[in-house]
Amino acid sequence: MGTRRLILFLFFTTTLFIYGNTANLADNEIKVGTARLEVCIKGATEQQLKDATVWVDTAPIYSPFLETATYKCTFDNDTFSCDIPVERLHEIAGFRIESSDYYFGQPIFIHRGSTVKATVTVNEKFRPLSISTSDPEYYIPREAWTIIGHTVGRFSDMSDDSVPKQTPDSLYSDWRKVIDYENNTLWPARLKNALDGKEIPKNTKGWLVNQLRCRFAAHYALPYVAEAKKINHIDVEEPPMEAYTFLRTIDFSPILLTYHPASGPRSMLYALLRFPGGGFDKIGDTPVKEWQETARTKLKPALPDPTPLLLDLLSGMAYIAQIEEHGQPLTAVQIANINSGYPDNDLDKIILASNDKLLKNLDSQRRLKDLSGAKFSLQEYIDSNYPGRPVVVDVWGTWCGPCLDAIAKTEILKKEMTGSDIVFLYIADESSPTDEWKSHAAGIDGEHIRISEGASTALGEKYRFTGFPSYLFFNRDHNLVNSGTGFPGATAYKNLINTIHANRSGNKVGCGHGRTKTH
Repeated sequence: MGTRRLILFLFFTTTLFIYGNTANLADNEIKVGTARLEVCIKGATEQQLKDATVWVDTAPIYSPFLETATYKCTFDNDTFSCDIPVERLHEIAGFRIESSDYYFGQPIFIHRGSTVKATVTVNEKFRPLSISTSDPEYYIPREAWTIIGHTVGRFSDMSDDSVPKQTPDSLYSDWRKVIDYENNTLWPARLKNALDGKEIPKNTKGWLVNQLRCRFAAHYALPYVAEAKKINHIDVEEPPMEAYTFLRTIDFSPILLTYHPASGPRSMLYALLRFPGGGFDKIGDTPVKEWQETARTKLKPALPDPTPLLLDLLSGMAYIAQIEEHGQPLTAVQIANINSGYPDNDLDKIILASNDKLLKNLDSQRRLKDLSGAKFSLQEYIDSNYPGRPVVVDVWGTWCGPCLDAIAKTEILKKEMTGSDIVFLYIADESSPTDEWKSHAAGIDGEHIRISEGASTALGEKYRFTGFPSYLFFNRDHNLVNSGTGFPGATAYKNLINTIHANRSGNKVGCGHGRTKTH
């Protein structure tokens, strides 16, 4: 399950390093497989290691902004290890070490079919002293990563009033004026604001600025008509394709596959698919290469020579849009076209995996219960539906980043309870739109209900939680054992699950456990 959790500490933590030379990335390609990451922690006590959890996040090629896949490392001696599914030959992962009262981590470059080892030295309080890697070819000092994170964060920062945020209304009398303003005023201003007077390290500048160009294209250059309507509140005509020459500034070679994981190529590809010239035709049952030739012809006035990689990614985005944006499974003809349409890379595997996930989600939606139009009592609901079974209640929302971040972790932790009779009950309310709730909930194992906002408010007042995500742990007699707002951490969560699994008494273990993390 893809989830919205590319942790913002990856932007700002001060003990980081990241990958290296742009030249080393020329051979990057779309290849599905696994990469192994081993994180060795030195200087920790046995108890500190026992209480620690190491998570790894990756951003798939077609993942939306801040959406990642999360994996949990296994522990042996002083090393945490994880075999990580990857979609590229070289990929960025963020590993995060979590203890009961602290967490830290960093991004690291991983490689399909290879093992990368990170050695972390901590002090007596389990705070990082140093982090080193076995992958010197892709090593860049932590100071460089600080600049990278600062740059990516500021590019999306709209709080500085001195930086232009939109095209003036007066320029929309002529599309040429708009394009000139975007290319020669707006883009340089946003880039300058992102750099904030700092020099990007030379061995990262190519891919980083290219990524920023993709984001600018997605949010400014490509959605010409949509942005005029949304931001300037005016109706304008669609300009000709030659208006989108900003695309020529983007490097569509394999460097496109290397990006800061908070911001992948999906937004640019989806904007390109939807907007210029009224958008591209849906791919339907058209063979891949035939659709790509039509796309090549349409793009020519703006981008005379689109790369095979761009055309592959764009046609793949057409399938992904059908699957993920419109919820329409692939037809048998489409599956045959996909199987034969990507002989030079593994996009076929990525697209078909997305379709399999949709089919599973559509089947899973049968267990979702929308109770927003009825009165609701949690105690009565669990008593009548789950007699004699312990229940973990997760109060969440589709719009809540910390909720989705925590769900990604608990999905992994729940697998360690295979065979138990614990019920995992997820409760959302009307602040989560019905379609979004169905889409998200179908991919989360457990029981799902949606209640009214009034019932949600009453639930919070009764159980004294203060935001989302919040958790309630009921034992087999459905007495409340623990409650709190904010994910309590992997170790505490597992301990609470073990407690309610065995506990039949009404004794309450605690309330408000863990760090508060609301949204």
